[in-house]
Amino acid sequence: MRWTCLNCESVNSHEGSMCEVCGYERYFSIDEVKDILKENGGSDLIINENQEKDFKKLQANLKRASTVNKKLRKENKDLTRQVKDMEPAQSKLNLLQEQLYSIKRMNLRLKIWFAFSFIFILVLLMVKLKISFEIL
Repeated sequence: MRWTCLNCESVNSHEGSMCEVCGYERYFSIDEVKDILKENGGSDLIINENQEKDFKKLQANLKRASTVNKKLRKENKDLTRQVKDMEPAQSKLNLLQEQLYSIKRMNLRLKIWFAFSFIFILVLLMVKLKISFEIL
């Protein structure tokens, strides 16, 4: 059975107590703790040195995992609050983008209108010149 490192999430062999990649100390899952207790006769445990070391490792890893969990929960709360704070700004940004798009469309229409007006005025001027030349 393999175990996964909490630090770098690499998979390690069952025999190792240290991560092969980052050197992080192994944690024991609840199932492994239950198996250890079953192997030693449940409530009639005689604690030897290895079991005491395993127990200390479990306690240290539990504290480490609890600390990481608290930090992650706090970070999650902070990020959630930041997202909620940014929602009104995001809606305003979307509204401004829509307004900008409509202004660009209006600007394009005005450019086209001015171009046609300019061409129309040129045509009228050319017609006027032609009429004035014919009269002379």
